[in-house]
Amino acid sequence: MELRKTTLERRVLTGTGLQLFSRLGTASCSASALLLIGRHLGDAGLGRFNYYFNLFLVVGALVDFGSMAIAVREAARQPEREEAVIRAAFRVRVAMALSGFAVCVAVSWWKEGSLANAALPILGALHLVAVPPNAAAAWLQVRVRYAAIGLAPLIGFGVYLGLSTALCGADVHEPGWFVVAFAAALLLQSLVPWIAASRQVQLLGPVDDATVKALFAAMAPLGLSAAISTLYFRMDALLLNEFHGDIANGRWAKTFPLLSFSIALPSYLAGSLFPALSRFASTPGRLVALVRRAVVVLAGFSLPALALAFAWGGQALWLFWGRRGEVVPLEQFLATNRDLLRCLPLLALAAVAIFAAIPQMQALTALGRQKVLLRVTCVALFAKLLVGGSLIWKFGVVGAAFGTAATEWLVTIWVSVELRRASGSWSLSRALLRPVLAAAGVAAIALPLRDLAPRHVVPAAVALFAVAIVAARALPLRLGADE
Repeated sequence: MELRKTTLERRVLTGTGLQLFSRLGTASCSASALLLIGRHLGDAGLGRFNYYFNLFLVVGALVDFGSMAIAVREAARQPEREEAVIRAAFRVRVAMALSGFAVCVAVSWWKEGSLANAALPILGALHLVAVPPNAAAAWLQVRVRYAAIGLAPLIGFGVYLGLSTALCGADVHEPGWFVVAFAAALLLQSLVPWIAASRQVQLLGPVDDATVKALFAAMAPLGLSAAISTLYFRMDALLLNEFHGDIANGRWAKTFPLLSFSIALPSYLAGSLFPALSRFASTPGRLVALVRRAVVVLAGFSLPALALAFAWGGQALWLFWGRRGEVVPLEQFLATNRDLLRCLPLLALAAVAIFAAIPQMQALTALGRQKVLLRVTCVALFAKLLVGGSLIWKFGVVGAAFGTAATEWLVTIWVSVELRRASGSWSLSRALLRPVLAAAGVAAIALPLRDLAPRHVVPAAVALFAVAIVAARALPLRLGADE
């Protein structure tokens, strides 16, 4: 009997849901480890750890170099060449991993002053050897099979939390050992999808040089774009460290991870949609309709969160950082962390822009507009260096938050214009009015209660957020595109 085909909505929702479920577990492990490290090492030690944390993520984007997205796109378009494409991606990743390791060695040596002092960060950089085999995950993505992909970070960051707990229990105060623990998480995260797909894909099989060259040519604009976008997204930590030292970077690490965690939703949703976007590239009308629905869904999450950040951001920060040894009273915490309180709404505003931009950027990739994305990210990086760097130099962590919000909105507006040029239609629609009104309702209730006690904020915020998502019709998914 022929198996019944599942709808794209069901597979995308299942794939996104699996990854988000894993992300919740991963975030719990990562947040717990961050809290342990921050409380154990203090702002200065947390700042030094955060420097290498962000360095590894930037170099990781360079090593991937857009290979996963292009491999998925080409395999979806040409199923008969899938294995050759994945093998070509593996070969490119090997070369990029060697280059990335050299970058980590050079930066660590420069930062620490000697190779001996840089030994632990360099040891951590060895996690890059696991990135090339991860190319096999393209086979899973094409089929929207996200169980192993979703499980991988949960395993990795579970180990990271365990190692961090053990280091704190052993009273280790050298940030480099925590960097090694984080690298172990990245190593396992890369290996698990390869293990899951290894029986289906032989990475060491033959592949002609023409395929490798063609893949690299397609990857280069997207790869540079991804590396540059990761750099401008993460460079605040590096600039804060250079201008204001480890302590300022440690304080930034108490707010920025909230933004970093939140963008998992648009990243996973857009990633799950990417094979469909690639197939719809020849019919721009269907592609834009899919993007519009994705933007509305994501706005239903990001806009109410923005309203809650303005109302109860202080209580949220206190719940994370109000305990170190003994509980700090809320009033005292707010008085001594005014810079962090100013950061949170700005980062929430940046999240709204990112939620709108990611589906549109995936659509441009599906349309083969990697060079457009490269131009956008190059200009964004320049703007972040010029404007954001100046703001960081003068205002510290608040300047970093303001620069992040401004840069992300620049990117969102630009990619919207570029998608309009490529497809003939705007990705925004009147359906966005519902999320806007839902967020306005959240603000109308929460802002008058901005002094609510933290113990009441959590249930109130969860209830308001859930009601807003329903009111915005963000769920059920209803993409309107079956296969």
